[in-house]
Amino acid sequence: MEAADLYREHVLAKIVADTPQALWRRLAELAQATYSEAYSAVVADPAVVEDQRPQKLYQDRYFKMEYALLTAAKEAGVLASSKLIGTNLCHYVYAGKAGIGMTQSYVQVSGEMLAKRPSGSSSPRFRDSNGRRD
Repeated sequence: MEAADLYREHVLAKIVADTPQALWRRLAELAQATYSEAYSAVVADPAVVEDQRPQKLYQDRYFKMEYALLTAAKEAGVLASSKLIGTNLCHYVYAGKAGIGMTQSYVQVSGEMLAKRPSGSSSPRFRDSNGRRD
């Protein structure tokens, strides 16, 4: 086993030990609904320019996932708040318990971390929560 694998095992064990399962279950439920609902809303909005839909989808999902993380954390008894970050003057939701702290990050398809795109590749395609292209 390589050092990276050992480190990954250690981190996952810490996450499992320090955070309630209820947090992850609720966050997964909210994420699935958020991704699907945001996609449907952006597709149905006639006031969004077609070429700007990917950016609108990104923004809608981002803010709704911030709310989802805050909601899931509070429901599971995990401390959470939105704090102003001095560097860029934006508020970000931060949740933490014991030795684990987290924020959320947008990915195009719910439940999937995207691989780094090769340089020179095109911009992200407009996708729904199931990875279907519009």
